[in-house]
Amino acid sequence: MAAVLVFFHLGSPDRLEEADKLASVGSLLFSGVSLLVSVVAALGWGAAAPQPEGAASTADEARALDPWVARLAARIRGQWTDEAAVRTLGRPDPLRLRWSSSGRPGASAIAVLGEGTVPGRPTRLRLHGDLSDVVTAFRRLPRKQLMVLGEHAAGKTVLALLFTLGVLETREPAEPVPVLLTASSWDPAQERLDVWFARRLREEYPFLADRDVHGTDVAWRLVHDARVMLVLDGLDEMPGRLHATAIKAIDRAVIDKRPLVITCRGAEYDAAVAAEGQPLAHAAVVEIEPVKPEDAVDHLRAALPTGDDRWGPMFDHLLACPDGPLARSLSSPLMVSLTRSAYAPPGTDPSDLLDLGRFPDRSAIEHHLLDAFLPTVYPARSLPPPDRPGSAATPIRAYEHDQARAWLAHLARHLRALGTRDLGWWELHRTLPWGGFELIAGLAAGLTAGPVMGLVAGLVYGRSFLGIAGCGTGLGVGVGAALVSGFGRRPSPSRVRLPIKGGRRQVLRGVLVGVAVGEFSGLVFGVVFWFMTGGSGIGLMAGVVAGVTGGIGVGLGAGLTAPVGPEENISPRSLLDLDRATALTQALGGGLGAGLMVGVAAAMLAHPAARLGAALVAGAGVGIGVTLIAVSGTAWGRWMLIRAWLVFRRKLPWRVMDFLDHAHRHGVLRQVGGSYQFRHARLQDHLIDFPAIGGDRDFAAGLRSTGIDPCPGYNG
Repeated sequence: MAAVLVFFHLGSPDRLEEADKLASVGSLLFSGVSLLVSVVAALGWGAAAPQPEGAASTADEARALDPWVARLAARIRGQWTDEAAVRTLGRPDPLRLRWSSSGRPGASAIAVLGEGTVPGRPTRLRLHGDLSDVVTAFRRLPRKQLMVLGEHAAGKTVLALLFTLGVLETREPAEPVPVLLTASSWDPAQERLDVWFARRLREEYPFLADRDVHGTDVAWRLVHDARVMLVLDGLDEMPGRLHATAIKAIDRAVIDKRPLVITCRGAEYDAAVAAEGQPLAHAAVVEIEPVKPEDAVDHLRAALPTGDDRWGPMFDHLLACPDGPLARSLSSPLMVSLTRSAYAPPGTDPSDLLDLGRFPDRSAIEHHLLDAFLPTVYPARSLPPPDRPGSAATPIRAYEHDQARAWLAHLARHLRALGTRDLGWWELHRTLPWGGFELIAGLAAGLTAGPVMGLVAGLVYGRSFLGIAGCGTGLGVGVGAALVSGFGRRPSPSRVRLPIKGGRRQVLRGVLVGVAVGEFSGLVFGVVFWFMTGGSGIGLMAGVVAGVTGGIGVGLGAGLTAPVGPEENISPRSLLDLDRATALTQALGGGLGAGLMVGVAAAMLAHPAARLGAALVAGAGVGIGVTLIAVSGTAWGRWMLIRAWLVFRRKLPWRVMDFLDHAHRHGVLRQVGGSYQFRHARLQDHLIDFPAIGGDRDFAAGLRSTGIDPCPGYNG
């Protein structure tokens, strides 16, 4: 937009009228060119026509998917192997979880009918076992569809994770690849299951999303051809009003015997089946059994150092009172794990949990264990990341408990507002009210471009140009950044693609958006210039030139980006590093290209004595504007802005990724591809609001006064 100074300096002031006429003619010319570019981009000139999604796969197409199936299987196996290691699921003393066939009304008898000993007479398969038996039992099912039920924090997610790894470790070439996804982001009333599955594949494994290179939607073909198997975790975590709709949609989606595994809480599944009137027709239903007291004791005792007798009274109580409040609390793997964490430090006393005055019931014990978890995670000093131990570049960081809990509570509320369990750094801005982030982006870009261009123009042309260039450029660039942030595509992490291969449609889309935004920004500049110069229309010409040129720069920059490839290691930090490089390459490449183009043109048109100044001011103005607007449309640019805003409001620390890494390594968060989730939905909900537990002692006193023994037969 600062190119206005070039045309303003074409001649002496007495030629201003002639320049105005030239500006009018030029505006018409460039408007026609930009309109043509926009129409061409909108029509997708030169773009390959997408294949119809419903087309039947040929044998060649099926073979063409084999490399993508292999890459996806390798990526998923590596992803969940690493996560299982972080969660210490492979330790030699795992907590034993048993499961067995369910007798609930929602269990389908047809799903577990196998071939009997008498030909033609089917027999009912009796399903039972522990975590090591799930894959074998699943492969025995005639329809390969399994519904896993369990109470809150019963270990359903762990079962789904280990099932995914177990299938991948023993998978035959023709067997579909299991893909573990959470159900919280699916709205069955708005999106078909197969469409959602393909979309989530593209989001979690971005190398499947590059249609410009592959020429087809690989993720959709994998779903459509049943080359992938959905492992849907947490059906109960979607809104309750959608449960019955989800059951019906799932049953309709797998009518052709597609393999499927789902986890859900038992009560929610029963309610959904009752509302719908029928269960999943072909899914076997199993339930995870509560942890037995002896299994909990064996698991906790295995981690104790020799001579640690602090746990003796609690172990005796658990075994003597299998129906007491403590045993019921420790019937879930989550609570067993939290107990282990809370009372591992030598100065603690596990027998505190036997105090009926403080913990009269199961709810009080569980709230105490949830409250006690974070203080064990955030001691005075924290360990360095295991892959970068003690280096000078990675200082050992300590987080105060109250501060860390406030940050985690903000993230928990953020996820609740979005209606999801997946915490992606590129989506932190989405909880701001409508127009909030656009305002932040516009102010940041405008307040950066305005002073810089005002200073440059003032140094070249004198103080009288400082205000014109500063105000005009600041407002124009600010409006452009706000428009790109509000109306552009919601960006996701990407990588640099060199050379530009197969990105023709992407370039055309970028040019379309860039030209439209650039022209509107130029119009803003022209209006400011009009008022500040007493009615000169030269600013309009400069704005149109900047808009067309900037649009070309943004379009070329967009062609440099591509989804993350299968060779990249997917983690939140690696995605941030990749997208930072992509954003800077895209923005600086587009800005430098557009700036040089305008700078050279300005030098050619300006008076010989003023060519250097005209080139500097015009090139710098367009280059800075394109760079800032382009950055505003990238995932990394949005991340930088929202991080600064949240730090300013004390909602998060400045080094957010370090904090999230720390929480992941210490079991507060779990990693799902490039996103984080809270270790358990129960912990996330607990962080949002902490319900007060009052009247404990009165309750216990009343219990004793009635003569009711909370643990009959135990006098420990």
